[in-house]
This record gives sequence, C-alpha cells and structure tokens, in this order.
Amino acid sequence: METDPIGGNPFLPTFEAPEDLDRRPRPEDPDGLAPAERALVEAVADGLTPTAAGRAAGYAEGTDVVRRPAVQSALLSAFARRGIDEDRIAKVVNRGLKATRRIYDKAGNLVDEIPDHIARHRYLDTVLTVRGDLKHHENNEESWEMALMMVRGRRGRE
Repeated sequence: METDPIGGNPFLPTFEAPEDLDRRPRPEDPDGLAPAERALVEAVADGLTPTAAGRAAGYAEGTDVVRRPAVQSALLSAFARRGIDEDRIAKVVNRGLKATRRIYDKAGNLVDEIPDHIARHRYLDTVLTVRGDLKHHENNEESWEMALMMVRGRRGRE
C-alpha cells in the first residue's frame, strides 16, 4: 500500500509501508532494528521528516523512535550511504548560521547585504532540535498563554 504521509504533496517522496511491519527486533536482524524502525530510517534518509516517516512506518503520533541509539546509528549509516556525512552537514549548517539577505533598489542594483536572522534562527532551531537540546512544545492556546505570561513576567522585573 502506498501512503503519502504529508497529505498529497507531490514534491515529497512517498513511502510504501508493508502491511506486516513489526515493531520488535527479530533475532536474525544484525542491526537490532525492528522492520518498522528500519522502514522509518530509510524514509528519513530519503527526505521525510521523522514525524512523517514514523507515521508512514505505522508509529503513533508522538512516538520518539529516532532517539533510540540503534536507530540513530542506523540513520548515520543510511546518511553515509547517501553521501551525507557529519562534515557535509556541518558545512551546510555553518553557511545557514551566516545567512544574509540582499537588498536591491528599484533598478535592481545591490544596495546592501544584511544578516537574515529568520534563516539563521531556523538553522539554529533545527540543529538544537536534532541534537536534543531543544524540545518543541505543542502549538496550542495554552502554551501561547504560558509564553505570554513568561514574557510579561520578565518585562515586569526589568
């Protein structure tokens, strides 16, 4: 059965989930991964987000399979097979953390080049999330209210 975990986006890869995905490693699996974990690893390495890959592999929303050491090791191996190693990732992240925006006048002439803080923030957010140093909270009204209270509390103390 072919599923599109993103909901019909033609630009993202689809993932074919076998009907018999098991979530337990089998004794004959040398890497210690269950078939569902192996499917998740390949889907992530092929470009799906961990959430979309987990959903496609049959995991419930919020299941954090990617943090298992065996899965992380398998992900590094899968990326390496595709030519994506730590040095390449570091170079891309380094460029992203130095991102700039170019400002042009009406005639199309370059006027200035300024830091692109939005792009830099996204790169930093991604790196910290992948490393596990930053955990995203559910985007709901309650968490927004808490964030507002925290900001207001800090302003009140300044």
